[in-house]
Amino acid sequence: MNYNILFITAFIYFNSLAYSHPHLFIKSSSDFLIKDNFIKGIKISWTWDKWWSEDVINECDKNNDNLFDEKETQLIYEDFFIGIEDFNYFTEITINNKKIKIAGVKDFKAFINSDKIVTYIFVIPIEVKIEDEVKISLAFNDETIYTAFDKNVVLKNITGYAYKNLKITNYSYYGVKIDFTIAKNK
Repeated sequence: MNYNILFITAFIYFNSLAYSHPHLFIKSSSDFLIKDNFIKGIKISWTWDKWWSEDVINECDKNNDNLFDEKETQLIYEDFFIGIEDFNYFTEITINNKKIKIAGVKDFKAFINSDKIVTYIFVIPIEVKIEDEVKISLAFNDETIYTAFDKNVVLKNITGYAYKNLKITNYSYYGVKIDFTIAKNK
């Protein structure tokens, strides 16, 4: 009798995994904020899909002007963003083979693009000295399998530095991982 319960439970569990799929989609870009040979932060930009964008606009653009003012941006932050803090902001950072703890984010902004698509921009503060080069691994992933990240991640150019050895791979189920080196231009 106990084997039947175990079998049924296992069947239901693994069957539910087979049907798990994302409901939200994000296109990402990253900009490394460098000053005086230190990486001071990573500016992340997430452009959402039309369905999530529609929900955010309908719930938060209270005056229907297709712009998020300060109060509306705060509402988005509180109701549509800060909940992912428990999931490390869907971000994993490894620098020189050392995992970086994300203590929080700053400078959160949200925009409605001309095509009615919502973009979030925020900064993950870090402080890493750049000697000659820095090996970085940046991954975007939602372990709940609810959000998928586009594999075409954009790394924005950095004046005085170059990206080397760029490699983009799938990460977990619907995530993306970017491995690269930031090196001083010579």
